Amino acid sequence: MQKRSLGFLALCLGFLGGVGCGDASDGQQETKREADGDSGSFHFLLDTDQPISQGKNDFHLSLSSISTKTPLPGAMVSVAARMPAMAHDAASADAVDAGGGEYDVPSLSFSMAGRWVVRVEATLDMTSDETTFTYDIP
Repeated sequence: MQKRSLGFLALCLGFLGGVGCGDASDGQQETKREADGDSGSFHFLLDTDQPISQGKNDFHLSLSSISTKTPLPGAMVSVAARMPAMAHDAASADAVDAGGGEYDVPSLSFSMAGRWVVRVEATLDMTSDETTFTYDIP
């Protein structure tokens, strides 16, 4: 009897321990994404303070040189979202230079739930680079 009680207690504790743990299955997705550009010149880090959802979302971009790891202020940066399955484009957003290689991307809108591909393009002096990030909008 005592052995069965201990087994039941272990099962209950295991269940309760799992309930509080957050992972990708809890509906939340990681907001921070980073990648090297397709041309190998720039490193892009795209993030947001809030969970990404339908409607307008404000993003923050950090742009740096891959070779020197230094921030890249003064770039022309544009961001656009596309829903490949439905061929839906969202309004593009021009990033606002916040200084020090940091850029604010206000009000990028996702019109419906589903998978969206966000393309970030940056040009500084005579160098251009771009990358894409994928988001599943609930």
